[in-house]
Amino acid sequence: AASARQERLAAEGREHSLREQHGADLARCAEGERRAQREAEAAAREAAAVREQLAQQQSHIQTLLQEADAARAEAEELAGSRAGAEAASLALAQAEEARADSEAAAAAAEARGE
Repeated sequence: AASARQERLAAEGREHSLREQHGADLARCAEGERRAQREAEAAAREAAAVREQLAQQQSHIQTLLQEADAARAEAEELAGSRAGAEAASLALAQAEEARADSEAAAAAAEARGE
């Protein structure tokens, strides 16, 4: 009887020890799950911040592209205006030269009495 009692006490001790170990394992597991949840939430916040930053950068790039297109169009317009001004200047110089030639021819004709 004493031996059976000792075995029963030993079994109860092992059972109690296993329950304590199981409880500690459950507590560690729950803490690990909470830590993993916090890390997942932090990663989600970081991903959202990165997405927002990317969206801002894409918007900035779009603005820069629009500004570059506008500058290119303005440069092309100025180049066209400059080419037109140069052509007009050349035509004016030619017209002045032709007028001078005409005046000289008229003066020469007048001097000859024509």
